Amino acid sequence: MAGHNKWSKIKHKKGANDIARLKAFSKATRAIIVAGRACGGDMDNVQFQSCIDRAKQLQVPKERIQSAIDNATGKAKNDASTANLENIRYDAMLNIDGKKVACIITALSDNRNRTFPNVRTIITKLGSGEMLPTSNLNYLFRHVGVVLVNSCDSTDDELLECVLDAGATDIDFDDKNRSAMITCE
Repeated sequence: MAGHNKWSKIKHKKGANDIARLKAFSKATRAIIVAGRACGGDMDNVQFQSCIDRAKQLQVPKERIQSAIDNATGKAKNDASTANLENIRYDAMLNIDGKKVACIITALSDNRNRTFPNVRTIITKLGSGEMLPTSNLNYLFRHVGVVLVNSCDSTDDELLECVLDAGATDIDFDDKNRSAMITCE
């Protein structure tokens, strides 16, 4: 029985794990590059910092993270694979079980002409949906941010006053975990 030993099984499992890990690494580095370009390389930008933290959580090597930061800030030579990455937004209306569901889809791509047919195919397969002109569904959605604050030293009244002065629209206190969820636009 050739090929049925323990090492063959381990080899195939390791190969599959490596492929999945490399896909996650690629997504994380692309996200760093796009966020870095959007903010101009400002290390204080929350989205840029969030992408870097996410890459660290995925245990992306430091050299790869630094290379992505350099690429985003323009310090590195332009890499052809990430030179023209952009966020593309599509609006779609899905028909699921006879009910219409509005969807806003964002895609990260280097080629709009290749991305649109792929998204359209997925939408039509999911639920006989239809693509709509971009920004056609803006009236149905609000773009909000959510901040979770854990175990703060201040009282609930002080925190409430502070976040309302900063422009937050809603705050929910969780006394059990001593945390607060702040919503802002």
